[in-house]
Amino acid sequence: MQLFGMTFAVGEITDLMVAVLGFIGVVIAAWLAYVFATRQSRITHNTTIRTDRLRREIAALEAVWALLAYMSDKKSDKAIIHWTKHSREGSDIQYFYHFGHLERFMLHELSEVFYQQHAGLFVSKEVRDLVYGYRAVAAGFYFAHRAVAVNAEGLTPIDKPEQAEKLKGIYEQLNQQLRLELDQRYRALEV
Repeated sequence: MQLFGMTFAVGEITDLMVAVLGFIGVVIAAWLAYVFATRQSRITHNTTIRTDRLRREIAALEAVWALLAYMSDKKSDKAIIHWTKHSREGSDIQYFYHFGHLERFMLHELSEVFYQQHAGLFVSKEVRDLVYGYRAVAAGFYFAHRAVAVNAEGLTPIDKPEQAEKLKGIYEQLNQQLRLELDQRYRALEV
């Protein structure tokens, strides 16, 4: 048999075809291995990035969670807002703020969490807006402090109870939002 001007025996053509098909098979197998390896590498890389981002978001949300100790209206060694009831029915509530705790929150803790620990990069817009909303209302107390009398416990009365109620409302919203987002992040990390 003649092929491209060369004469081949029947057995030689079969050997040639087997060699050509073997070579094509090796090329296809190499290409498939390359595609599979790059796809797996990309998936692994993207999973690593996603997991790292989720872990950073969780750490940021947990750092903001620690700020709730300052925002709570329960009497503690960090709480800014305190209150007392003047009657048993609770209809006459007097609110106070602790200037030392407010100052520590405004000047140290908030900036440390959001800037030094980089939580500001990884918290959601909703959480950030709630924290800064709380800070904006609390800043009114901070800047008006010098003109107000302080009692023996270091507590300053709040003249406008609606501001204290607003702070309590922001605290409740932030608490719920943090719980929701932490739950979402932990569930996403498990997947």
